[in-house]
Amino acid sequence: MAQNNLDFVRMIITSSRFQAQSKTQQREVLEQIIATGEASRDDVVKIYNGNNNNDFAYLESLPYNVFLNVIINGDISGQSLINLCNTSNLINQQCNKPFKVEDTGETIPQYLFLLLLKKLGIDYDQIRQRIPDLSPRDLYFYYTVGDGLSYRRLNDKLVYIAENYNEDWLDVKDLYELLYEDDAGKPAFLKHITITNNSVEYNRFLYAAREVYAAQDPFDNELLSDLDEAAERLDMTTERLLYGAYHRKHYGEKEFHQLFPGVEFTFENYMEIVQNYPEYFRQFLLSIPDISDHSYLFINIKDIINNINEYIEEDENVDRSKLLDDQDIEYLIRLHLRILSGELTIATKFRINDLI
Repeated sequence: MAQNNLDFVRMIITSSRFQAQSKTQQREVLEQIIATGEASRDDVVKIYNGNNNNDFAYLESLPYNVFLNVIINGDISGQSLINLCNTSNLINQQCNKPFKVEDTGETIPQYLFLLLLKKLGIDYDQIRQRIPDLSPRDLYFYYTVGDGLSYRRLNDKLVYIAENYNEDWLDVKDLYELLYEDDAGKPAFLKHITITNNSVEYNRFLYAAREVYAAQDPFDNELLSDLDEAAERLDMTTERLLYGAYHRKHYGEKEFHQLFPGVEFTFENYMEIVQNYPEYFRQFLLSIPDISDHSYLFINIKDIINNINEYIEEDENVDRSKLLDDQDIEYLIRLHLRILSGELTIATKFRINDLI
């Protein structure tokens, strides 16, 4: 066992916060330490039983620049850093301490976590432009122990499967393709749930709307008068624009009104639906029974994942660490529930920074 790991465990056990906890709470912390693999049970028990002084209380009084070096150069990260921050109020204050630049007078909040994000190659300022209230600490933990870690874990498996078994998966653009798209070439882990009642036709319409939504930059509503002109402008057939089902020369208003009662079938109204198709799809999802029931979601995703795993396991050289598992299912469910809540949309890109 590396000495720095043992020193870190001893630091936690000798901290004032740990000492102030009840015996039951202390035992829970010890079990958490053992579960991380930082130290063996024998080493943890030996340190705990031999604790008669605060050998590592010095960390609370280290100069700030020395404290930063201990964390960064000591490679304390992720869950280990969370444990460290929780050892005492003073250490937690050091972790969150801002840094003042003498030359400019600028104050940089939670400087330690900004340095750690930089070490990971993450541009905090760029992400903060989109999410102003996101703190450096929260962003760091998102990447190292939160859903950012879950994303990387799932995405690595999807890339492996795509490169070796299904090349279409290399181009999973957004959460619609990841979870719902009724296309055999995409993962669509919840596609069985969305194929209900009116959903096949609704999916076709929304798929068409999605194509127009993705290519909406060329549109100039003052110049466009109907769907044919829109299709020509996008250099695609009108049938493709509306996925073959909603071109007015073929099906017309009747089918449109079945999906959108009370809405006049005009180009302007169609474009309004295009612009807001993620919200239309969210409302469609909310109309499906049990759409937020965890057990129901888990069973449906598990069924698809089992089929995928069975297929790739036919290869005797498959990397079994890349098989999809229950942790991946839980992450997919969390993404789905965030769509239902409106926190994310089906148009959200399947990229780590977009899913924060």
